[in-house]
Amino acid sequence: ETDIPIAIVDYDKSVLSRQLIRDINSHQNVNVTLALSNENEIKTHLIAEAIHAAVIIPSEFEKNLKYGRRESIKFIGTPARLLAISDIALPISQIASTFGGKITAGAMMKKGVPVTQETSYAQSIRINFQYLNNEYLTYGDLLLPSLLIVILSQIIIIGTAASQAKEWSLDSWANV
Repeated sequence: ETDIPIAIVDYDKSVLSRQLIRDINSHQNVNVTLALSNENEIKTHLIAEAIHAAVIIPSEFEKNLKYGRRESIKFIGTPARLLAISDIALPISQIASTFGGKITAGAMMKKGVPVTQETSYAQSIRINFQYLNNEYLTYGDLLLPSLLIVILSQIIIIGTAASQAKEWSLDSWANV
């Protein structure tokens, strides 16, 4: 899938957070359609299916990255569209890791620390994946009916095959 709608909550509103948002939006699978002011609005938009996920950038994001500290961004999704979530979770994770590595490596070089000696810059942004609970529809609700149909069809096929084999063994088809 391409252009999967997501929302962004940017508490930092810094140059680096806006650059991260542009990098995320530039991926072909992602389309940043909403900029929300707080996390409380996310659930409403997810339930209405206006978006399929949200990324939350914390305050002091730029400051922590520039000082070489690790930072964590949240990815909130709904399991209703599991394939769509997997199509955007991996690219967002890769974009955030690459972005954080570049920023932190630059900050380390400015301090005079060779980045070949310091490996902590490679994972400076961590993604915290969270999925909303769907109270109305679970995987059991989806799997059990189809599993029941498969089991019943197998029982019918086995019963038909056993009946056919018995008819052939008794040679009762010849009398019909």
